[in-house]
Amino acid sequence: MSIQTAERHIKSYLLAYLLISLFFSFIVFLKLVFAFNMGLFNFILYDVYYFVMPSIAISMLLVFVRKPEFQKLSKWQNCANFVAWVFLIIAISWVFLCVDFVFSTPLSYSVFPLIPIFMTCLYFKGKVSEDRLLSKKMAAFSLAIIILTPYTLAFLGLNSTLSVARAAQSEPERIEFVLDYVRTATASFWGLEGFERQYFILHRASSDFLKFLMVGAGSYGEMAHATKAFFDYLDLESRIVGFPGEDHMFVEVKLNGTWLVVDAGYGLNLVTREERGSRRLRELGGLSYVVAYTEQGLVEVTNHYVTTDQIVIRVTDSGEPVANAKVILKHTFMGYTRSLPEFYSNANGNVELSLGPLTYNNSKIEPVESYYWIWVNGRNTNLKVSSTGSGKSVLIEVDLAEKSWGN
Repeated sequence: MSIQTAERHIKSYLLAYLLISLFFSFIVFLKLVFAFNMGLFNFILYDVYYFVMPSIAISMLLVFVRKPEFQKLSKWQNCANFVAWVFLIIAISWVFLCVDFVFSTPLSYSVFPLIPIFMTCLYFKGKVSEDRLLSKKMAAFSLAIIILTPYTLAFLGLNSTLSVARAAQSEPERIEFVLDYVRTATASFWGLEGFERQYFILHRASSDFLKFLMVGAGSYGEMAHATKAFFDYLDLESRIVGFPGEDHMFVEVKLNGTWLVVDAGYGLNLVTREERGSRRLRELGGLSYVVAYTEQGLVEVTNHYVTTDQIVIRVTDSGEPVANAKVILKHTFMGYTRSLPEFYSNANGNVELSLGPLTYNNSKIEPVESYYWIWVNGRNTNLKVSSTGSGKSVLIEVDLAEKSWGN
Protein backbone atom coordinates (compact mmCIF):
# COMPACT_ATOMS: atom_id res chain seq x y z
CA MET A 1 0.00 0.00 0.00
CA SER A 2 1.39 3.40 -0.91
CA ILE A 3 2.01 6.04 1.75
CA GLN A 4 -0.46 8.37 0.01
CA THR A 5 -3.22 5.76 0.20
CA ALA A 6 -2.46 5.07 3.85
CA GLU A 7 -2.62 8.78 4.61
CA ARG A 8 -6.03 9.08 2.96
CA HIS A 9 -7.36 6.26 5.12
CA ILE A 10 -5.84 7.78 8.24
CA LYS A 11 -7.25 11.24 7.50
CA SER A 12 -10.73 9.78 6.99
CA TYR A 13 -10.40 7.81 10.19
CA LEU A 14 -9.19 10.82 12.18
CA LEU A 15 -11.98 13.02 10.85
CA ALA A 16 -14.61 10.45 11.83
CA TYR A 17 -13.02 9.96 15.26
CA LEU A 18 -12.80 13.71 15.78
CA LEU A 19 -16.49 14.20 15.03
CA ILE A 20 -17.46 11.32 17.34
CA SER A 21 -15.20 12.70 20.07
CA LEU A 22 -16.73 16.17 19.88
CA PHE A 23 -20.28 14.80 19.83
CA PHE A 24 -19.60 12.44 22.75
CA SER A 25 -17.94 15.27 24.68
CA PHE A 26 -20.92 17.55 24.12
CA ILE A 27 -23.34 14.86 25.32
CA VAL A 28 -21.24 14.22 28.44
CA PHE A 29 -21.16 17.95 29.17
CA LEU A 30 -24.96 18.27 28.84
CA LYS A 31 -25.44 15.16 30.97
CA LEU A 32 -23.31 16.55 33.77
CA VAL A 33 -24.70 20.09 33.72
CA PHE A 34 -28.38 19.17 33.44
CA ALA A 35 -28.31 15.68 35.05
CA PHE A 36 -29.72 14.03 31.93
CA ASN A 37 -30.19 10.28 32.00
CA MET A 38 -29.50 9.33 28.38
CA GLY A 39 -29.23 5.61 29.02
CA LEU A 40 -28.70 3.46 25.95
CA PHE A 41 -27.74 6.36 23.69
CA ASN A 42 -24.94 7.41 26.03
CA PHE A 43 -23.71 3.80 26.30
CA ILE A 44 -23.49 3.45 22.52
CA LEU A 45 -21.51 6.68 22.19
CA TYR A 46 -19.21 5.54 24.99
CA ASP A 47 -18.61 2.20 23.26
CA VAL A 48 -17.95 3.79 19.87
CA TYR A 49 -15.53 6.32 21.38
CA TYR A 50 -13.61 3.96 23.69
CA PHE A 51 -13.83 0.61 21.93
CA VAL A 52 -14.97 0.69 18.30
CA MET A 53 -12.74 3.51 17.03
CA PRO A 54 -9.56 2.21 18.73
CA SER A 55 -10.45 -1.25 17.41
CA ILE A 56 -10.68 0.15 13.88
CA ALA A 57 -7.23 1.72 14.31
CA ILE A 58 -5.72 -1.56 15.49
CA SER A 59 -7.42 -3.58 12.75
CA MET A 60 -6.22 -1.11 10.11
CA LEU A 61 -2.69 -1.42 11.42
CA LEU A 62 -2.90 -5.21 11.23
CA VAL A 63 -4.20 -5.04 7.65
CA PHE A 64 -1.67 -2.43 6.48
CA VAL A 65 1.28 -4.25 8.02
CA ARG A 66 0.22 -7.57 6.58
CA LYS A 67 -0.54 -6.22 3.09
CA PRO A 68 1.91 -3.44 2.30
CA GLU A 69 0.80 -3.24 -1.32
CA PHE A 70 -2.61 -3.21 -2.96
CA GLN A 71 -3.69 -6.37 -4.64
CA LYS A 72 -6.21 -6.67 -7.44
CA LEU A 73 -9.09 -8.66 -6.01
CA SER A 74 -12.47 -9.64 -7.33
CA LYS A 75 -15.70 -8.08 -6.03
CA TRP A 76 -16.47 -11.14 -3.93
CA GLN A 77 -12.96 -11.23 -2.48
CA ASN A 78 -13.29 -7.57 -1.50
CA CYS A 79 -16.66 -8.29 0.13
CA ALA A 80 -15.21 -11.25 2.01
CA ASN A 81 -12.28 -9.15 3.20
CA PHE A 82 -14.62 -6.37 4.31
CA VAL A 83 -16.80 -8.80 6.29
CA ALA A 84 -13.70 -10.31 7.89
CA TRP A 85 -12.47 -6.84 8.78
CA VAL A 86 -15.82 -5.95 10.40
CA PHE A 87 -15.75 -9.16 12.47
CA LEU A 88 -12.18 -8.35 13.52
CA ILE A 89 -13.30 -4.91 14.72
CA ILE A 90 -16.22 -6.45 16.63
CA ALA A 91 -13.94 -9.05 18.24
CA ILE A 92 -11.37 -6.47 19.37
CA SER A 93 -14.13 -4.15 20.63
CA TRP A 94 -15.70 -6.97 22.61
CA VAL A 95 -12.37 -7.81 24.25
CA PHE A 96 -11.93 -4.15 25.22
CA LEU A 97 -15.48 -3.96 26.57
CA CYS A 98 -14.95 -7.08 28.73
CA VAL A 99 -11.65 -5.73 30.08
CA ASP A 100 -13.37 -2.43 30.83
CA PHE A 101 -16.11 -4.27 32.74
CA VAL A 102 -13.63 -6.33 34.76
CA PHE A 103 -11.43 -3.38 35.75
CA SER A 104 -14.28 -0.84 35.72
CA THR A 105 -12.36 2.08 34.24
CA PRO A 106 -12.26 3.81 30.86
CA LEU A 107 -9.62 2.26 28.66
CA SER A 108 -7.98 5.48 27.47
CA TYR A 109 -4.92 4.73 29.56
CA SER A 110 -4.25 1.47 27.73
CA VAL A 111 -6.05 1.74 24.37
CA PHE A 112 -5.37 5.29 23.25
CA PRO A 113 -1.56 4.89 23.22
CA LEU A 114 -2.10 2.27 20.54
CA ILE A 115 -3.54 4.91 18.21
CA PRO A 116 -0.37 7.06 18.05
CA ILE A 117 1.61 3.84 17.58
CA PHE A 118 -0.63 3.04 14.65
CA MET A 119 -0.13 6.53 13.23
CA THR A 120 3.64 6.39 13.70
CA CYS A 121 4.01 3.01 12.03
CA LEU A 122 2.20 4.21 8.93
CA TYR A 123 3.61 7.71 8.67
CA PHE A 124 7.21 6.66 9.04
CA LYS A 125 6.84 4.13 6.31
CA GLY A 126 8.87 5.45 3.39
CA LYS A 127 10.66 8.78 3.10
CA VAL A 128 9.59 11.75 5.19
CA SER A 129 8.92 14.89 3.19
CA GLU A 130 7.94 18.36 4.44
CA ASP A 131 4.31 17.79 3.45
CA ARG A 132 4.24 14.49 5.27
CA LEU A 133 5.82 16.07 8.34
CA LEU A 134 3.10 18.71 8.31
CA SER A 135 0.53 15.95 7.94
CA LYS A 136 1.96 14.17 10.97
CA LYS A 137 1.73 17.35 13.01
CA MET A 138 -1.91 17.76 12.00
CA ALA A 139 -2.57 14.13 12.91
CA ALA A 140 -0.95 14.59 16.33
CA PHE A 141 -3.01 17.74 16.90
CA SER A 142 -6.21 15.90 15.93
CA LEU A 143 -5.35 13.03 18.27
CA ALA A 144 -4.79 15.47 21.12
CA ILE A 145 -8.24 16.99 20.56
CA ILE A 146 -9.82 13.54 20.28
CA ILE A 147 -8.32 12.32 23.54
CA LEU A 148 -8.50 15.47 25.66
CA THR A 149 -11.87 16.97 24.71
CA PRO A 150 -14.15 14.48 26.56
CA TYR A 151 -12.14 14.85 29.76
CA THR A 152 -11.98 18.63 29.45
CA LEU A 153 -15.73 18.98 29.00
CA ALA A 154 -16.38 16.40 31.73
CA PHE A 155 -14.20 18.48 34.06
CA LEU A 156 -16.07 21.66 33.09
CA GLY A 157 -19.46 19.98 33.47
CA LEU A 158 -18.53 18.55 36.86
CA ASN A 159 -17.30 21.91 38.11
CA SER A 160 -20.47 23.59 36.86
CA THR A 161 -22.54 21.12 38.87
CA LEU A 162 -20.34 21.56 41.94
CA SER A 163 -20.63 25.34 41.71
CA VAL A 164 -24.42 25.02 41.81
CA ALA A 165 -24.19 22.71 44.83
CA ARG A 166 -21.82 25.08 46.65
CA ALA A 167 -24.19 27.97 46.03
CA ALA A 168 -26.78 26.33 48.30
CA GLN A 169 -27.11 28.19 51.59
CA SER A 170 -26.84 25.22 53.95
CA GLU A 171 -25.25 21.80 54.12
CA PRO A 172 -28.64 19.98 54.12
CA GLU A 173 -29.55 21.80 50.89
CA ARG A 174 -26.24 20.82 49.30
CA ILE A 175 -26.76 17.23 50.36
CA GLU A 176 -30.30 17.19 48.95
CA PHE A 177 -29.02 18.63 45.66
CA VAL A 178 -26.40 15.87 45.34
CA LEU A 179 -28.94 13.18 46.21
CA ASP A 180 -31.41 14.37 43.54
CA TYR A 181 -28.63 14.86 41.00
CA VAL A 182 -27.13 11.37 41.41
CA ARG A 183 -30.51 9.66 41.34
CA THR A 184 -31.56 11.53 38.18
CA ALA A 185 -28.24 11.07 36.36
CA THR A 186 -27.96 7.33 37.01
CA ALA A 187 -29.20 4.93 34.37
CA SER A 188 -30.30 1.89 36.38
CA PHE A 189 -30.75 -1.62 35.03
CA TRP A 190 -33.51 -2.48 37.52
CA GLY A 191 -36.69 -3.48 35.71
CA LEU A 192 -34.84 -4.33 32.50
CA GLU A 193 -34.70 -7.82 31.04
CA GLY A 194 -32.64 -9.84 28.59
CA PHE A 195 -29.94 -8.29 26.42
CA GLU A 196 -30.75 -4.71 27.41
CA ARG A 197 -30.22 -5.54 31.09
CA GLN A 198 -26.90 -7.29 30.39
CA TYR A 199 -25.77 -4.39 28.22
CA PHE A 200 -26.52 -1.95 31.06
CA ILE A 201 -24.68 -4.17 33.56
CA LEU A 202 -21.59 -4.23 31.33
CA HIS A 203 -21.39 -0.44 31.75
CA ARG A 204 -21.66 -0.32 35.53
CA ALA A 205 -19.40 2.36 36.93
CA SER A 206 -18.72 0.57 40.24
CA SER A 207 -16.35 2.73 42.32
CA ASP A 208 -14.82 4.59 39.34
CA PHE A 209 -16.13 8.15 39.48
CA LEU A 210 -14.70 9.07 36.06
CA LYS A 211 -16.63 6.26 34.40
CA PHE A 212 -19.77 7.31 36.26
CA LEU A 213 -19.38 10.80 34.82
CA MET A 214 -18.99 9.36 31.32
CA VAL A 215 -21.84 6.83 31.33
CA GLY A 216 -23.70 6.95 34.66
CA ALA A 217 -24.77 3.31 34.59
CA GLY A 218 -25.37 1.49 37.82
CA SER A 219 -27.55 0.79 40.78
CA TYR A 220 -27.40 1.36 44.54
CA GLY A 221 -23.67 0.69 44.84
CA GLU A 222 -22.72 2.98 41.98
CA MET A 223 -25.01 5.72 43.28
CA ALA A 224 -23.45 5.40 46.73
CA HIS A 225 -19.90 5.76 45.41
CA ALA A 226 -20.89 8.72 43.20
CA THR A 227 -22.65 10.41 46.14
CA LYS A 228 -19.55 9.92 48.30
CA ALA A 229 -17.34 11.41 45.56
CA PHE A 230 -19.56 14.51 45.30
CA PHE A 231 -19.51 14.91 49.09
CA ASP A 232 -15.71 14.72 49.05
CA TYR A 233 -15.61 17.56 46.51
CA LEU A 234 -17.94 19.56 48.74
CA ASP A 235 -15.83 18.87 51.87
CA LEU A 236 -18.63 16.96 53.57
CA GLU A 237 -17.49 14.15 55.87
CA SER A 238 -19.08 10.94 54.64
CA ARG A 239 -18.53 7.22 54.22
CA ILE A 240 -19.96 4.28 52.29
CA VAL A 241 -22.15 1.93 54.33
CA GLY A 242 -23.41 -1.47 53.21
CA PHE A 243 -25.75 -4.30 54.03
CA PRO A 244 -23.43 -7.03 52.68
CA GLY A 245 -25.78 -9.85 53.61
CA GLU A 246 -28.71 -8.16 51.85
CA ASP A 247 -26.88 -6.57 48.92
CA HIS A 248 -27.33 -2.84 49.42
CA MET A 249 -25.09 0.23 49.76
CA PHE A 250 -25.67 3.87 50.65
CA VAL A 251 -23.88 6.78 52.34
CA GLU A 252 -23.62 8.14 55.85
CA VAL A 253 -22.81 11.84 56.15
CA LYS A 254 -21.86 13.58 59.39
CA LEU A 255 -23.81 16.73 60.30
CA ASN A 256 -23.31 18.49 63.63
CA GLY A 257 -21.44 15.47 64.96
CA THR A 258 -24.20 12.98 64.05
CA TRP A 259 -24.09 10.34 61.32
CA LEU A 260 -27.20 10.52 59.11
CA VAL A 261 -28.21 8.34 56.17
CA VAL A 262 -28.40 9.47 52.55
CA ASP A 263 -29.70 6.71 50.29
CA ALA A 264 -30.01 7.83 46.67
CA GLY A 265 -31.39 4.47 45.57
CA TYR A 266 -34.38 4.85 47.88
CA GLY A 267 -34.60 8.64 47.83
CA LEU A 268 -33.92 8.89 51.57
CA ASN A 269 -32.29 12.15 52.57
CA LEU A 270 -30.81 12.72 56.03
CA VAL A 271 -32.77 10.10 57.94
CA THR A 272 -31.48 8.55 61.15
CA ARG A 273 -29.80 5.18 61.18
CA GLU A 274 -32.68 3.77 63.22
CA GLU A 275 -35.18 4.99 60.61
CA ARG A 276 -33.15 3.39 57.80
CA GLY A 277 -32.98 0.13 59.72
CA SER A 278 -36.71 0.11 60.47
CA ARG A 279 -37.53 0.80 56.81
CA ARG A 280 -35.37 -2.15 55.78
CA LEU A 281 -37.10 -4.37 58.31
CA ARG A 282 -40.52 -3.29 57.01
CA GLU A 283 -39.34 -4.00 53.46
CA LEU A 284 -37.70 -7.41 53.97
CA GLY A 285 -38.33 -8.48 57.54
CA GLY A 286 -34.61 -8.82 58.22
CA LEU A 287 -31.34 -6.91 58.35
CA SER A 288 -28.41 -9.00 59.47
CA TYR A 289 -25.25 -6.90 59.28
CA VAL A 290 -24.23 -3.29 58.63
CA VAL A 291 -20.67 -2.19 57.96
CA ALA A 292 -19.08 1.19 57.23
CA TYR A 293 -16.16 1.35 54.78
CA THR A 294 -13.57 3.83 56.06
CA GLU A 295 -9.97 4.69 55.25
CA GLN A 296 -8.99 2.97 58.49
CA GLY A 297 -10.83 -0.23 57.56
CA LEU A 298 -14.25 -1.74 58.13
CA VAL A 299 -16.38 -0.61 61.06
CA GLU A 300 -19.31 -2.71 62.26
CA VAL A 301 -22.32 -0.46 62.94
CA THR A 302 -25.14 -3.01 62.99
CA ASN A 303 -26.36 -2.13 66.49
CA HIS A 304 -26.88 1.50 65.39
CA TYR A 305 -29.50 0.32 62.87
CA VAL A 306 -31.28 -2.64 64.46
CA THR A 307 -31.37 -4.63 67.66
CA THR A 308 -28.91 -7.50 67.54
CA ASP A 309 -27.85 -10.83 68.99
CA GLN A 310 -24.26 -11.13 70.20
CA ILE A 311 -22.54 -13.96 68.34
CA VAL A 312 -19.33 -15.64 69.48
CA ILE A 313 -17.72 -18.20 67.18
CA ARG A 314 -14.94 -20.06 68.99
CA VAL A 315 -12.40 -21.80 66.78
CA THR A 316 -10.41 -24.62 68.37
CA ASP A 317 -8.20 -27.52 67.30
CA SER A 318 -8.78 -30.57 69.49
CA GLY A 319 -10.03 -28.23 72.17
CA GLU A 320 -7.15 -25.74 71.96
CA PRO A 321 -7.98 -22.17 70.79
CA VAL A 322 -6.78 -21.23 67.31
CA ALA A 323 -5.72 -17.64 66.69
CA ASN A 324 -5.97 -15.87 63.32
CA ALA A 325 -8.37 -18.39 61.78
CA LYS A 326 -10.29 -16.87 58.86
CA VAL A 327 -14.04 -17.01 59.41
CA ILE A 328 -16.56 -16.09 56.70
CA LEU A 329 -20.34 -16.16 56.99
CA LYS A 330 -22.19 -16.98 53.76
CA HIS A 331 -25.82 -17.39 52.80
CA THR A 332 -28.16 -17.22 49.82
CA PHE A 333 -30.01 -13.97 49.18
CA MET A 334 -32.15 -13.46 46.05
CA GLY A 335 -30.58 -16.60 44.62
CA TYR A 336 -26.98 -15.36 44.99
CA THR A 337 -24.36 -16.18 47.59
CA ARG A 338 -23.70 -13.18 49.84
CA SER A 339 -20.81 -13.05 52.27
CA LEU A 340 -20.05 -10.90 55.27
CA PRO A 341 -16.55 -9.39 55.51
CA GLU A 342 -13.79 -11.71 56.68
CA PHE A 343 -13.29 -12.15 60.41
CA TYR A 344 -10.16 -13.45 62.14
CA SER A 345 -10.12 -15.18 65.50
CA ASN A 346 -8.31 -13.54 68.40
CA ALA A 347 -5.77 -15.12 70.76
CA ASN A 348 -8.59 -16.97 72.52
CA GLY A 349 -9.87 -18.35 69.21
CA ASN A 350 -12.95 -16.13 69.31
CA VAL A 351 -14.71 -14.15 66.62
CA GLU A 352 -17.27 -11.74 68.04
CA LEU A 353 -19.92 -9.90 66.03
CA SER A 354 -23.42 -8.51 66.29
CA LEU A 355 -26.11 -9.89 64.00
CA GLY A 356 -29.46 -8.29 63.35
CA PRO A 357 -32.65 -10.28 62.70
CA LEU A 358 -32.70 -12.72 59.78
CA THR A 359 -36.49 -13.07 59.88
CA TYR A 360 -37.08 -12.47 56.18
CA ASN A 361 -40.74 -12.25 55.11
CA ASN A 362 -40.63 -10.90 51.53
CA SER A 363 -41.10 -13.43 48.73
CA LYS A 364 -39.31 -11.12 46.26
CA ILE A 365 -35.95 -11.98 47.80
CA GLU A 366 -36.35 -15.76 47.50
CA PRO A 367 -34.52 -18.04 47.35
CA VAL A 368 -33.08 -16.83 50.62
CA GLU A 369 -31.53 -18.50 53.68
CA SER A 370 -32.48 -17.04 57.07
CA TYR A 371 -29.12 -18.09 58.50
CA TYR A 372 -25.42 -18.03 57.64
CA TRP A 373 -23.16 -20.96 56.95
CA ILE A 374 -19.89 -20.75 58.87
CA TRP A 375 -16.75 -21.18 56.77
CA VAL A 376 -13.36 -21.46 58.47
CA ASN A 377 -10.09 -21.28 56.54
CA GLY A 378 -11.92 -21.85 53.27
CA ARG A 379 -13.95 -24.88 54.41
CA ASN A 380 -17.66 -25.13 55.12
CA THR A 381 -18.11 -26.32 58.70
CA ASN A 382 -21.74 -27.28 58.00
CA LEU A 383 -22.62 -25.17 61.04
CA LYS A 384 -25.21 -22.40 60.87
CA VAL A 385 -25.70 -19.18 62.78
CA SER A 386 -28.87 -17.10 62.86
CA SER A 387 -30.29 -14.20 64.85
CA THR A 388 -33.64 -12.89 66.00
CA GLY A 389 -32.27 -9.52 67.06
CA SER A 390 -33.59 -10.03 70.59
CA GLY A 391 -30.36 -9.24 72.44
CA LYS A 392 -29.43 -12.81 73.35
CA SER A 393 -25.90 -14.23 73.28
CA VAL A 394 -25.01 -17.20 71.08
CA LEU A 395 -21.85 -19.30 71.36
CA ILE A 396 -20.86 -21.66 68.54
CA GLU A 397 -17.91 -24.04 68.91
CA VAL A 398 -15.94 -24.90 65.76
CA ASP A 399 -13.27 -27.60 66.09
CA LEU A 400 -10.77 -27.79 63.23
CA ALA A 401 -10.13 -31.44 64.09
CA GLU A 402 -13.67 -32.28 62.96
CA LYS A 403 -13.49 -34.41 59.79
CA SER A 404 -17.11 -34.15 58.65
CA TRP A 405 -16.87 -30.68 57.15
CA GLY A 406 -17.92 -29.96 53.62
CA ASN A 407 -15.97 -28.09 50.92
